[in-house]
Amino acid sequence: MYYEYLMLRRAGLCSDEELLEALRKNIQGFEDKPGRLYQTLLQASYETWSDGPFGRTGDEVNKTISYYDKGPIVGWMFDLHIRYLTGNKKLLDDVMRTLYRNTTSNSNGDLRSRNFRKVCEEHRGNQSGRTVSLRR
Repeated sequence: MYYEYLMLRRAGLCSDEELLEALRKNIQGFEDKPGRLYQTLLQASYETWSDGPFGRTGDEVNKTISYYDKGPIVGWMFDLHIRYLTGNKKLLDDVMRTLYRNTTSNSNGDLRSRNFRKVCEEHRGNQSGRTVSLRR
């Protein structure tokens, strides 16, 4: 969902301010849910499709989060962190592109957390430069 917002900005269909407002609303919606204190994003990802046609019911609403609510926040923070560490020379796009290439070239489609971490470390750069731009 982070890329949904970002693609609108890159296509010129919204301004920086509109992008930030959409992300602000996403963060506010997430912060308003008590389930954020009980369930991690990883746990929520395993239950993405288990809610059934009517979503969460009863007390589950207070003890769970939606992958779709927290995912964009984590994606945005991760992208900003990469941009910050590399002085905007690298983006989350670069990490995703490398992961895609590595995964599709590997006959197993091996995408494990250790591989993800390795690719992230490769793209963090020399950590000089500390400004962030949303335009690239």
